[in-house]
Amino acid sequence: MTPVPKKKHTRSRSNIRRNASFKLKLANLIRCPHCKKLMFPH
Repeated sequence: MTPVPKKKHTRSRSNIRRNASFKLKLANLIRCPHCKKLMFPH
């Protein structure tokens, strides 16, 4: 079994966190109850 490099692991973890934040933003855009149009939160 080959040991997994730490750099790759941290990179993967960071990517997941970034993806989560992106999904959160998307949810905020869709969750806007005032207007039916997609708007970016300021």
